[in-house]
Amino acid sequence: MMMGCVAAPDLDEQLVGEVAQPSICGTTADFQHVEQYDGTLGVTAGFVGARESPVGQIQWKSDLASRYANPGNVSGTRTCSGTLIAHNLFLTAGHCFDPDGNGWTWPRTASSTPISASQGAVEMRVNFDYQEDPSGNLRTAESFDIVSLREHRLGGLDYAVVQLARSAAASYGFTVVSTTDAAVNDMLAVIGHPSGEPKQVDAGPATSFSGDYIQYGSLDTLGGNSGSGVLHAASGKIVGVHTNGGCTSIGGANSGVRITSILEESPILRDVTQRLVVFAKGSDNAIWHKFYDGGWSSWTSLGGSLTSSPSATLTREGRLTVFAKGSDNAIWHKYYDGGWSGWTSLGGPLASAPAATVTREGRLTVFARGTDNAIWHKYYDGGWSGWTSLGGPLASAPAATVTREGRLTVFARGTDNAIWHKYYDGGWSSWISLGGATTHDPAAVVTAEGRLVVFARSSSGELVHRYYDGGWSSWISLGGAIASGPSAVVTAEGRLTVFARGADNAIWHKYYDGGWSGWISLGGAMVDQPGSAVTPEGRLVVFARGTDNAIWHKYYDGGWSSWISLGGALTSSPAGI
Repeated sequence: MMMGCVAAPDLDEQLVGEVAQPSICGTTADFQHVEQYDGTLGVTAGFVGARESPVGQIQWKSDLASRYANPGNVSGTRTCSGTLIAHNLFLTAGHCFDPDGNGWTWPRTASSTPISASQGAVEMRVNFDYQEDPSGNLRTAESFDIVSLREHRLGGLDYAVVQLARSAAASYGFTVVSTTDAAVNDMLAVIGHPSGEPKQVDAGPATSFSGDYIQYGSLDTLGGNSGSGVLHAASGKIVGVHTNGGCTSIGGANSGVRITSILEESPILRDVTQRLVVFAKGSDNAIWHKFYDGGWSSWTSLGGSLTSSPSATLTREGRLTVFAKGSDNAIWHKYYDGGWSGWTSLGGPLASAPAATVTREGRLTVFARGTDNAIWHKYYDGGWSGWTSLGGPLASAPAATVTREGRLTVFARGTDNAIWHKYYDGGWSSWISLGGATTHDPAAVVTAEGRLVVFARSSSGELVHRYYDGGWSSWISLGGAIASGPSAVVTAEGRLTVFARGADNAIWHKYYDGGWSGWISLGGAMVDQPGSAVTPEGRLVVFARGTDNAIWHKYYDGGWSSWISLGGALTSSPAGI
């Protein structure tokens, strides 16, 4: 029984109806709202917190009558679920784009023929954050128009990949596609929008495989769950796309297309791994980069006359952009959009390396410390704003991030060696001291559970951090003897991991997984602060400049690799993305 738009629409609620035959496994529905999940369904609350954000809901646009004399009965309806698998690519079920059927009438052309699957797709959008908060209040969803149906039912398989109008990964992340199937009895989870409702989760074991399908019992689904990623509890990766119901009150199983079958047919999923890119300043003061695409490219110069480490980010439109301070103390940037632009000056004067991020509204924003020791920023919203001072005085380069609630927050070390921060929430707050006695530049990150965390090196050489979870904690020492500023990242599994160069010039790291690990040495003979990134395949990578001025890296894939040289003659800390 197909599990998509399967009942006449309730136009008042604009939700999909439930299926005529239930697909509840047993006598009760076990769904829980993702932000209220209590960890009792077979996966942890941390797993759900780390995996729910890239899950979205497909909805027809509500103005079909303005474009079609016969708009059908689908306007505004919430139809299917799916998962962001790259910055602007969304994986879902193929039948979500099959015209008509199951009580639904698609818009008609002049000849009374239903519009095509491709045309129908661009009349839809994907909503993220359509969910209840921990108190049961409905969050404000953010919508992304679908601009193309990239793949649909290749090989006859019930899957589709659509492209969004802009990148959603900056705010919502993405989920890694597995290259292998789950095994029977492995725990699975489905996060989606049952009956078009706010985002919910259920979990259950894989029970069997049949041809191209994976089956799972004790895992409830309803109409509206179609297209949800079938998530593997152990790895957090997508091992299937939910498509069919089959559970009853006395048995049966629901099912989806297994990921290995899709990979055999889908060029996009085989190539969904975006290139891992690393940037650094060369001994010639140009910015150099190399990328990984099945193997590492050679170093390529982007030119320029720069004096700082680079900062790189991905815009909402999927445009890779790199910033650095020039020899004229202006901030310069260039971007890749099928080819590299020239360097463009954003003016100045500035005295620190830049920090760039993308706001929830899609504004590309760059911060730097000015020659007056204030933090300055400018943003791109169809064009670049002027530089605006946020005041100070500060003594370090800034670190910027965006919280789960969409609050743009910037941190820097003050001239008093305390960490200071301010945030934008309709307007900029004043600077707020977090105290401390710190050295070097801070690092800030938002955990999978939505906790804002800032790290710094203390004046005694320890790593310290504090976090915001409704209020700021005190400073907490993580110990160690570090000689650089920290680099922090959240892994594909939702594990908060922090790196720093030790007093022995090795790279050390520790991670939080319900509690902090001890410090673990990764070895090496490095200079400067490390950089870290997570690839779309979910591989954690750390970069550092060696005493030979080459960039070295190692990666974690079930265990740490050895250090691998990327060569080069570089003079700055690396930036990986």
